[in-house]
Amino acid sequence: MEISKADWMAEGRKRFGDNTNAWKFQCPQCGRIQSYDIVRKEVENGTFKPKRNFQADDKGLPLNLSIYAECTSPNCNWSAYGLFSGPVTVIYDPDKPHDVNRKENCTMAFEFADA
Repeated sequence: MEISKADWMAEGRKRFGDNTNAWKFQCPQCGRIQSYDIVRKEVENGTFKPKRNFQADDKGLPLNLSIYAECTSPNCNWSAYGLFSGPVTVIYDPDKPHDVNRKENCTMAFEFADA
């Protein structure tokens, strides 16, 4: 599925509100529902044990966490921009060409979870 960034942001706000940390995404591989707030709580209570390595800040929160594109499950390391891209292609500027293979003018994302 391809969607413009403006429409993707509008859909996220419609489902979850303006706080992007609360937006929930679902991993297409393992089905994990995740948001930045969920990960933050897991870090705070010591249960954040992802299979993928993330650089962390001094509080243990992952830096540059692409919660919309990288699974944080302890049993999965799926990434939306990996060998099998998607399932969602977010196009930054729909008036310009984009190249999914080179990730030009676009990014890959998981689908939004149900609200």
